[in-house]
Amino acid sequence: MEKIKYKCCATVFYGTLMHRKDCGKTAKFERDGKHYCGTHDPVAVAARNKQRDAEFKKRWEAERQASATKAAAAAEQKRRADCYDELLNSLNDLNSLYVRAWDQPAGSLWFSPESVQKFEEIHARATAVIAKATGASHE
Repeated sequence: MEKIKYKCCATVFYGTLMHRKDCGKTAKFERDGKHYCGTHDPVAVAARNKQRDAEFKKRWEAERQASATKAAAAAEQKRRADCYDELLNSLNDLNSLYVRAWDQPAGSLWFSPESVQKFEEIHARATAVIAKATGASHE
């Protein structure tokens, strides 16, 4: 007595959705009374889907992480660029105060309360800008 060779019962689409046929390969597995080839076996299909989903999630997470890193780098660069004008102005004021101090004779207005107050204002502004540029809090 010859053993019956069952054919795969899975539907295969080709061309367009209007064109379909039964797979027709020799069945290797029987699941719930239906016969399937190695390609269309529901267990094999589920395993391939699981592997594909895991690869996709891994790739998606890597892309998301790269995007987050790139966004953080851009934000850091923008934060630093926003400080440029303030830093430059503070340094120019500090430099001009320094130059004026060297141009003054000893015991002159350099040590006047107005000069000291101006230096303290510039120092406070420079400290705040440096803290902003470095991302640290200033006190």
